[in-house]
Amino acid sequence: MKGPNIRLAAKGDVDGIASIAVESGQSSWNERALSEVLENPQAIVFVCVAEDIIAGYVILYYAADEGEITSIAVSDQFRRQGFGRLLIEEISREALGRGVLKIYLEVRSSNAAARGLYNSTNFCEVGIRKGFYTDPIEDAIVMVREL
Repeated sequence: MKGPNIRLAAKGDVDGIASIAVESGQSSWNERALSEVLENPQAIVFVCVAEDIIAGYVILYYAADEGEITSIAVSDQFRRQGFGRLLIEEISREALGRGVLKIYLEVRSSNAAARGLYNSTNFCEVGIRKGFYTDPIEDAIVMVREL
């Protein structure tokens, strides 16, 4: 088995990304929303391809020198293999190349695995958004990474 490939997302990747989004509880990222983000010049979308299928994705919006990761997910069958880390590193390199100096994200306070990943990729906790998430209602931890 060859290693994963990280690349910019294309229109043909929308179904695979949407499937992972639903699997990860991010149903707002449907095919229409993903098609629109792929056409947005202020967005960067990368996919991780493993075994010839979309294994994960990351979406970042940016303006001036700041960016925000609005969604990142890896398919259940590919978790704990370093794909999330690869996606974060690649999106960070691309964002820096476009003049981004800081990347923000929010994560559920109960999501210990994601928080561990973000801490290990140099994100620091900088705030809390009370009741940010619904279904269930939960606080978000705001994190930032300086590039």
